[in-house]
Amino acid sequence: MPRTILKRLTLAAVTSMIGGCMLFPGYDFDAYHAAVAPTPDGSSDGSVNGCVPLSCNELHAECGKVLDGCGATIECGACEAGVCGGGGRNKCGAEPCIPRTCQEIGASCGDYSDGCGGTLPCGSCAAPETCGGGGMAKKCGCTPATCPELGVLCGAAADGCGATLDCGECATPCDAGADGCACRPATCTMLGKNCGPVSDGCGGVLDCGSACPPGTGCGGGGESNVCGCTPATCTGVGAECGTVDDGCGGALDCGRCIAPENCVANRCQCVPTTCAAQQACGIISDGCNGALDCGACPTGQACGAGGPNRCGVGTCTPATCAGLGRSCGPAADGCGGTLDCGPCTAPETCGGGGVSGRCGCTAKTCDALGAECGTIDDGCGVLLDCGTCRPGRACGTEMPNRCGKKS
Repeated sequence: MPRTILKRLTLAAVTSMIGGCMLFPGYDFDAYHAAVAPTPDGSSDGSVNGCVPLSCNELHAECGKVLDGCGATIECGACEAGVCGGGGRNKCGAEPCIPRTCQEIGASCGDYSDGCGGTLPCGSCAAPETCGGGGMAKKCGCTPATCPELGVLCGAAADGCGATLDCGECATPCDAGADGCACRPATCTMLGKNCGPVSDGCGGVLDCGSACPPGTGCGGGGESNVCGCTPATCTGVGAECGTVDDGCGGALDCGRCIAPENCVANRCQCVPTTCAAQQACGIISDGCNGALDCGACPTGQACGAGGPNRCGVGTCTPATCAGLGRSCGPAADGCGGTLDCGPCTAPETCGGGGVSGRCGCTAKTCDALGAECGTIDDGCGVLLDCGTCRPGRACGTEMPNRCGKKS
């Protein structure tokens, strides 16, 4: 083995034993090693920012793409015979290669070798999280800052992960006194603010900006001095049913209508029928929980003798609620009269389950109830889980089932 390679691998092993596993976001090999010490003539072995990239030979890769241990991808060429990965990970062989999956390697972020010469992308993380942050290899996490890293000597400071650091107290606040501790004004970044005026903690006022991106406002997301979007509510946009845009890139589920009404343009509507349309006699339902009096039949005819609520010669046998499959509300008996099929027991209503003439309960959604967090009754005896608030906010501190400031 060449002396330089042996030197690098030996140093990598020593570093691993001293410092534990060195983790780099998006990298799953155990091949990282620290920069080699400079040679007597002042030269080094090609380290970049303290990391020495590994070669294809050092990684035992005969083909395809691999990560060099310093966050970059290197190309190890193609196979002269066989397929890449057929003889093992990034090795040439005759066997067909089955690329690894993110699930198999337990990764939810970062880029990795798929073992067959290609790259396996496992997604990215949303700020402030990074891949491997918080000490979780191949997972998204946030690495909180410390008071020394932020240069804060006292008081409170945001750690960059949604929590607040306690950086201690000065013996003489706002004075470079016995403890060498002075009041260091906070910055908008330290406070996690990006709009409006904010106290700097030392008697001054910070200007964190006056303009927020289109579609957002200062404090719009519920947190003071932070640009955010305030989602609309079903009530606010006048929606009684169906789904509507919340104005912040999401959708509101405003529930369904009680039969016989239908959802039309996010409003519950029912269009009643007419006697002429039904060519009916006697009392009939208008189809919207109302009744129509369609009059009597000519002399010598009876209502219902020609069919339900149709004039004809002969007699008519009135229908029953059971025969009509109805358990509540009024109904035409088919002979010009009406039936009373009884009431429903709360919280059920007639048609509430979506079937006209049957008792049922119309369940509400979190959006229809205006709830954005916690649990709430759907109106039918079932508890809805409306989720949790983002870091720094608490459920119900200002209004029930709404996110507000932590008390």
